[in-house]
Amino acid sequence: MIFRVGALWIGCRRAFIGLLFGLTAFAQTSLTLFPQQVNLTAPVGSATVTQSVSLSTTGQNVAFAASARYLSPAGGWLSVSPATGTTPAILTISASSANLEPGSYLGQITVAAGTIGGVVNVMFTVASVPRGGSLGVSPSGLTFFSATGSTILPPQTLSVTSIGAATVAFNASASSSGNWLTVFPQTVTTPATLTVIPIAPNVAGRHTGTITITPGSGGNPTVVPVTLISGPANR
Repeated sequence: MIFRVGALWIGCRRAFIGLLFGLTAFAQTSLTLFPQQVNLTAPVGSATVTQSVSLSTTGQNVAFAASARYLSPAGGWLSVSPATGTTPAILTISASSANLEPGSYLGQITVAAGTIGGVVNVMFTVASVPRGGSLGVSPSGLTFFSATGSTILPPQTLSVTSIGAATVAFNASASSSGNWLTVFPQTVTTPATLTVIPIAPNVAGRHTGTITITPGSGGNPTVVPVTLISGPANR
């Protein structure tokens, strides 16, 4: 009888120690989200922008569930993926300007993992664009190099896309001292590729010009600086 009581006491003691270690490990688990503040901007229309957020836990890996919560009257613009999983994980936060008026919108991504959790605050700005859309131009600048006396230089291109509208008609024009810069086509509709052609001056030095792209329906023009650097030919 004494042996049985002793064995029972030892078994209970071991179970208690195991439970204590389990509770201690769980109590030490914490959840980290980075960054905890996300600022996103998109033009009015149907643009979607994203931001990655890292999710990790200390102590042990745990299952989690993520969801969107809105702090502004408008909803439906915020989402997170994956919605469930196990830490560590990378969450992708998406915000869409579809069906939203220009302005600022507040939301949160909430993450729950058992009794612990965290929040990512999201500020979403929907920017207005001129009626009929605006233009996106890439690259934002061009540079040419030539040897003095060379007249034929390889052309470069500009890519023009529309923002906030399916297509946008626009005009393109070139300006430079000495008229060494040309662009074509000059009247076109997005999406489009413009070809920029320089005619190298006979004078060595740094020459500047611009390509101006103006929406046909009005709005602010996009000015692309162009630089031509002309120097002595290599001997």
